[in-house]
Amino acid sequence: MPTWLKAGEFVPLLALLAFLLVALSWAILALTKPYRYQPTPLLSAGEKRFATKLLQNLPSHARLLAKIRVADLIQPVLKEGSAGQQRAFARIVAKHVDFVIVDESWNVLLAIELDDNSHERPERRRRDDLLNRAFASAGITLHRVRVKKEYRADIAAICRLLEDAEA
Repeated sequence: MPTWLKAGEFVPLLALLAFLLVALSWAILALTKPYRYQPTPLLSAGEKRFATKLLQNLPSHARLLAKIRVADLIQPVLKEGSAGQQRAFARIVAKHVDFVIVDESWNVLLAIELDDNSHERPERRRRDDLLNRAFASAGITLHRVRVKKEYRADIAAICRLLEDAEA
């Protein structure tokens, strides 16, 4: 036994070493353990119903995209890498819109949000207000559609917005 190690100190030191080895082994296993995943539906039943009706009425040059990340559509207009730019980006990075309509050149014509009852909640209203302001400042129309059984009037309004966007 080394002279710097007094009698009786060996056991706690050994226990600490064993604990560290177990913790390290557990961490390595946790990091390398393959997770299992399963597919999930891209659209809810209501979103599918809306998309199907909208696709039947879109002009031939328009394409419908689903579940597009907001940060792929708009960016903060601040100095790159600045604290303000990072804060503004963080507010939109994990959000998406339900649908985006683009033209043949993949230019965004219109974004669409389907609003169900969850949009009545205060935190959801704050999210909606943020997106409304962000899209407006970027010059992209964010059209809100209330979830319902019949979308004829909403789809007609969307087609009018597309005509206006092309003019």
